[in-house]
Parts: sequence; C-alpha cells; structure tokens
Amino acid sequence: MVVVAESRTKGKLAVAFSNLIQRLWRQGSGSSAERPQDVKRVVGHVASRFIGYDQQDAQEFLHFFLDALHEDLNRIKVKPKYEEIEDDDDAPDAVTSKVWWDNYCRRNQSIVTDLFAGQLRSVVECKKCGFVSRAFDPFWDLSVRLCHNTIGG
Repeated sequence: MVVVAESRTKGKLAVAFSNLIQRLWRQGSGSSAERPQDVKRVVGHVASRFIGYDQQDAQEFLHFFLDALHEDLNRIKVKPKYEEIEDDDDAPDAVTSKVWWDNYCRRNQSIVTDLFAGQLRSVVECKKCGFVSRAFDPFWDLSVRLCHNTIGG
C-alpha cells in the first residue's frame, strides 16, 4: 500500500515564502521593512491558532512552519507504507542509526529536511532486568535548557 502525499497548504506556503524571500533579496541591505502578510495568511488559513495578532510560541510556530513548508516541498510524492523497524540489538549504533535514517528518508526528502533534520540517539535501560532500548529519532529542532546561574546573591 502507498499513500499519495498532499500538503495542507497545497503549495501556497512555499509560493508565499518564495515571494517573500525574493522581495527581501531585491531590497538588499536597505532599511526598508517587509510585511510577511501572505505567509501569515496561508499559515492562519491552515492553523487557526495563528490567525490574528495574539502572542504565540515562537518554537511552536517555527515547527509548524517548517513542517508545512516541508510538506509543500517534499520530493516524495508517493509515500511507502509506514513500517515498524525491527532492530538488531547486537548491531552497532552506526548500523542501526542508518537503518532508522533510511526508513525516515523513504518518506521525507525536501530542502527543509536537507537543512534542518537530524537524528537524536536515546537510550533507556530497565533498572530491573538491565535491558537496553535504543532509538534514533529524527528531529528538526532541539530544545535546550538555559540555566541562569546567580553567583553571590
């Protein structure tokens, strides 16, 4: 079974973003301003939480924007059926990582994944039996905890 991929914005976000970038390049390093209203309109049409001018979470918007742009630009038009990965517990991390990455890339290939996608290795060990589970999940952004260290007060 295969799934024909269709983006939520039907290519409109990619066009609006491309037009915005072209206008910015034409302006050069001048001091003029640019309103990304077409990009905002397309995003708001698909994700109503971004309609209007209320304050929004920047990371949430970035994730939505990159995901929608990826959908518009995905080179994989007919996606293979999703299959669970059967890990070989004895295989080296490099081999298992490549299996997971290849599985991801069979369904996802765009300029967005080329620039932003990476792979995060996580390990969970059972305290009772000692079984170790590994995962190599794709990511487009990483949350980094910033600590404020106050010394002397």
